Amino acid sequence: MGVDILTVCNGCFGSLADANNRLKENPELRNEVNKALAEIGREFKGTIRARHIMEYLHDDIGVRKVKESVRYPVDLKVAVHYGCHLIKPSKERHLGSVENPRFFDELVEATGATSVPYKDKNACCGAGGGVRTVDLDTSLLFTRAKLEHARDAGADCIVDSCPFCHLQMDAGQIDIEKKFGDIFNNGSPRATHRHHRPQGRGVMPIIHYSQLLGLGMGYTPQELGIDMNYVRNDEFIRTIEKIV
Repeated sequence: MGVDILTVCNGCFGSLADANNRLKENPELRNEVNKALAEIGREFKGTIRARHIMEYLHDDIGVRKVKESVRYPVDLKVAVHYGCHLIKPSKERHLGSVENPRFFDELVEATGATSVPYKDKNACCGAGGGVRTVDLDTSLLFTRAKLEHARDAGADCIVDSCPFCHLQMDAGQIDIEKKFGDIFNNGSPRATHRHHRPQGRGVMPIIHYSQLLGLGMGYTPQELGIDMNYVRNDEFIRTIEKIV
């Protein structure tokens, strides 16, 4: 179709962008791949880019236009989670400082939300590199720390840019509750599946940036699927329902 690929997932972005770069930079690898593709009448020409929605919104649309699209400022304190594959490897991403990135924070604040600093902000969610699959207990230690640091900073929610990070920090709260007990001290019931979800003040809401922006544009939490998270904080839902 001759158009770039746009993804809302850090892992997909990493796989597509990294493969694209390797094929463009390595003629031998490109020739090998094109021999295989020729069998189905295809060819890798290296004419398109793999884009992440955060990079696209920041660089192509621009923070100012994103802010102009917000009809209802989202008055929330947000813990921004960049995720590993969005900003690394830094030499290929070209998204500013890998140690102290700002582009995601700028897009969050364009919605009217406040990006709050918190400990180990750029730490992994715990799921990356297959850790969730190979060693769930270790991955949950990363996730537990991320959730606790966001809570301690006074965040109303964590905003991510990756569905896999989202899964780890959302459904991961169920796994954490089973392994460590009620780490958020909210008296919520133990839960093992979507239909028996922990609820209460201590549950940390996890939302994707597209959902945060959707709130500011006038969509309801239900239209955005925020109420479909594995863990549910009814007080948070009531708060964001008042935005529109």
